[in-house]
Amino acid sequence: MPDLFSKTPRHDADTTVETPRTERQLQAHTCLICGKPAHFGFGVSLLHGIEGRWSCFSHREDVKRRKE
Repeated sequence: MPDLFSKTPRHDADTTVETPRTERQLQAHTCLICGKPAHFGFGVSLLHGIEGRWSCFSHREDVKRRKE
């Protein structure tokens, strides 16, 4: 039995690290107009599987007005 100062672990702990749910769900979206990384979404509901339209900063007003 190991004591307080021994270098062996007290138990065999599971060393696998699970990725948090939020990191697994992150997806890279691209601008509908230029294809650059997009940070603005319109008509999006990721919880319901609705991707909507995505735009970069430069094209956000154009994509906002566009209807698909």
